[in-house]
Amino acid sequence: MNKKNNLKNIIKIKRSIAIIGSTILITIVGYLYFLTLPQYSLLQINKAFRKHNLSLANKYIDIEGLSNQVGDEMILIVKEEIYKNTPVSDNSWEALGQSMGKAMVENLLPAMSQQMKNTFKQSINNAIEGKDDGNTTNSNMSNFKNLTIKDILPGGKVKITKDKNDFLLSIPSNSKTNLVFRMKKDNGKWRIVTWNNLKDFSSDFNQPTSTDDKKVQSKTAKFGDRIDISNGWFLTVSKPEAYTPSNQFDKPDTGSKLIAVEVIYENSGKSIGGYDVSNLQLKDDQDHQFKNDFMSGKKKPELESGDLPENQKVRGYLTFEVPVDSTNFSAIYSSHIGGTVIIKQ
Repeated sequence: MNKKNNLKNIIKIKRSIAIIGSTILITIVGYLYFLTLPQYSLLQINKAFRKHNLSLANKYIDIEGLSNQVGDEMILIVKEEIYKNTPVSDNSWEALGQSMGKAMVENLLPAMSQQMKNTFKQSINNAIEGKDDGNTTNSNMSNFKNLTIKDILPGGKVKITKDKNDFLLSIPSNSKTNLVFRMKKDNGKWRIVTWNNLKDFSSDFNQPTSTDDKKVQSKTAKFGDRIDISNGWFLTVSKPEAYTPSNQFDKPDTGSKLIAVEVIYENSGKSIGGYDVSNLQLKDDQDHQFKNDFMSGKKKPELESGDLPENQKVRGYLTFEVPVDSTNFSAIYSSHIGGTVIIKQ
C-alpha cells in the first residue's frame, strides 16, 4: 500500500515538475519572441526618452539617418518652390537676372542642407535629454516619452503595421497628423530609419512652438493653492513627496526614484468638461522636466485623464520617475486655455 502511495506521489511530483518546467519554457520563449517585435524597440525608445539616455536612443533610432533625410528632403522642397513660384520672364534681362538669382540660391543650398541637418539632430538630442529648445521638432519627438504600455498594445494610440519586410510606426503628434516612421530590422532589433510623412511637417522646421500666449498668461502659485485655470476650472497640487512602492517588482530602475504629488481638479463651471493629467509636469533644480509616465507601481489612487461633471471634484496621485539626485521640485501646469502656471514651494 505504501509503495503504491509513494509511486503516486512520485508521479504527481514529476507531473508538477513537468508543468512548472513547461510554464518556465513557454515564458522564456514568449519573452525571447517579444524581444524580436517592434513593440519592444518602441518601449526601449520610450525608456531612452524617460531616462535621457542618448546612447540607448541611438540603438533604436537612426538619428544620423533621419537628420540627413531632413536636410536632403527640405532642399528638394526649397527647389520645388523656387521653380514653381518664379515664372520665366519674356524680357531677356529679367530672365538673366532670374537665372543668376536661382544660381545664387542653389549655391547656398548645400550649406542650408547641412544647417537643417545639424538643427534637426540637435533638436532630437535635446528632446531625448529632456531639454526644451522651443523647436516644434523637439516638441513632436518628445511624444515618444509620453507613450505607455496601453498606448503600444493593440487598440492603443500607437499603430504598427506590416509593410513588406518592414513596419510602419504611427504615433500621435502635436497636430492632427500622426508622425509616421519606417522601422527596419538592424542586427536583430527593429530600428526607426526614415520619417515617412516628413513633408507633412515641413512647415514646422525651425519654427518655435506657440508659447507666446502662454508667456503672457504665465503665473506662479504655491503647492496647496487652489489655482484658477480658467473657465470655472481649479487645480490644486500638493507638495511633491518621495514614494516607495510596497512591491519590490514595482520599484524604479537603479539610479532613479519616485516622486508623487496629489492633484485635485475641480469643475465649478456649468457643463461637463475634460481634464488631461499630461498637462502637469515635474521639474527639478537642473531644469529637467518629467512626465507622469512611470509604467507600474504608481501611488494609489492614481489620477487618470477623464471627464468631470459640473460642480464636481476629482482627486488622485501622479507618480514621476526622476534621477535619484534630483531635488527642489516645482510643478508646471500648461494648457492652451489655462496658460502656464509654475507651482513652487
